[in-house]
Amino acid sequence: MTDGRQFNPSKPVEMFDAFVPKKVQVALATGIVREYRLAKMSCETEHQPPECDDLLPFFRRACIESMLCEIARVHPEVRIVTRSNKSKNCSHRVLACGRVLLTQSLVEREGMLPREAEYRKGYARDPQYLLFEREDPPAQDASLYGIVTHMPLSQRDSGIPAFVDILFPDPNYQVVGRISLLTRFPDVLGLAASSEPEAIPDALEAKLRERRMQI
Repeated sequence: MTDGRQFNPSKPVEMFDAFVPKKVQVALATGIVREYRLAKMSCETEHQPPECDDLLPFFRRACIESMLCEIARVHPEVRIVTRSNKSKNCSHRVLACGRVLLTQSLVEREGMLPREAEYRKGYARDPQYLLFEREDPPAQDASLYGIVTHMPLSQRDSGIPAFVDILFPDPNYQVVGRISLLTRFPDVLGLAASSEPEAIPDALEAKLRERRMQI
C-alpha cells in the first residue's frame, strides 16, 4: 500500500516531517526527557550509588521503550511493533508513523550511529520488508528508517539527555540526515529542568504506580 507522498531518499528530513506530525515529534522528545529524569530518580530511590550506576542504563532503556508504547496509545496514527534481535536474546520496539520507522538507542557521542546490529542494518536496507515480513520484496521507496539517539549530559547529570537526535542511515549504514529534537523544541528540556522539586516525587510515584498496574 502506498500513498501520494513521494519518498526522496536524498531528503530524509523532509520525508520525516511529511509523515510524522509535530505533536508526535514533541511527544517523542518530551517522553525521552521525562524518562531520563524519572529513571534516575527511581534508581536512586531504590538503590545505593554503585548499584544505581550499574542499573540505570538498562532501566532507562526499558523506560524509553515503554514510553514509545504510550505514544502509540495517545496518537492513533502511531503503531508499535515488537521485534527481537538476531540472537533472540533481546527485544526492541519499532515505532511506525506513516512510512517512517523509528527505533531508539543510546550512543557514545552526538552524531554517532549505534553499533551495527544486524536488525538496524536490516531496517536501513529494507525496513518495510523486515517490519511486516512480506514474502514479496517491497518497492525501494517503501519506508524511511530513523534512529532516535541520545546520551546523558554527564555521569553526574545522568538524569538529563545531552541531545535527542534522529539520525537517518543509508543502506551502507552511513548518516545521510539528522534532526535535533531538542533544537526544534527547546522548551522540552527547559520545562523539565525548571520543574518544581516537590512535584517530581509525586510524578514519579504516579508513573511507577501506573506501570505496576500494567504488569
